[in-house]
Amino acid sequence: MAEKIMNQESGSKYQDHGTEYANCMKEIKQRMEFIRDVINLTHDKVYFPPAVESIALQIRQILELIMFAALAANHHRFEGDGKVFKKGFREVWNAKEISEKIEKRNPGFYPYPCMEIPVIGGKGYRYESMKTGFLTREEFIVLYDKCNKMVHARNPFSKEDRKFDEFHDEFPGWMEKIHNLLCRHTVVIRIGDESVVDVKFHVRMKSNEGGAVEVTEAHRIPVVESENGGEPGE
Repeated sequence: MAEKIMNQESGSKYQDHGTEYANCMKEIKQRMEFIRDVINLTHDKVYFPPAVESIALQIRQILELIMFAALAANHHRFEGDGKVFKKGFREVWNAKEISEKIEKRNPGFYPYPCMEIPVIGGKGYRYESMKTGFLTREEFIVLYDKCNKMVHARNPFSKEDRKFDEFHDEFPGWMEKIHNLLCRHTVVIRIGDESVVDVKFHVRMKSNEGGAVEVTEAHRIPVVESENGGEPGE
């Protein structure tokens, strides 16, 4: 299913950025659907461990897509950060460290979950931020670490139990929080080199027409950066 990219301004020069972001969200939807298919295998004792491992792997990849969606939409802003930084992106293992690096170049990269409230007596919606029930930045790090422990073969020299049953019992709650984080959200993508602007997008994971990901450009805010390309005072 092709993703639907909508912009309030026809022919917006930022449409490609929205498309790249939408493609990452589409992949997240596919991985969440795969998890729902794998759940049935967890009822079989023979397949229980590999099924739980598969779920953990998919969740970890979903978390990585959340981190990298803004990066994919504007990767050139990160190309001048040196070999160590690029290597960190190729060999993701520490979600906290990588997310902090992304945040330095794109402070609004993490989704802001919201609710769409119909406008009384008119067309359209107003947006209100969600307060609870979604995956927070802190929980994101915790969940990523949990998934990492599940997807690697047990070290024969370690006495640590990978706790398949515990992860199996917990993951539906984690999935609900991920769903609530992404279902309706806004994201800010920092775009440009000499003339830098924060572009805010409204995102629906399932549009009212056809169910594809829908990205709408909301507004733009000019940004004044320090000479090293980061935030003022960085």
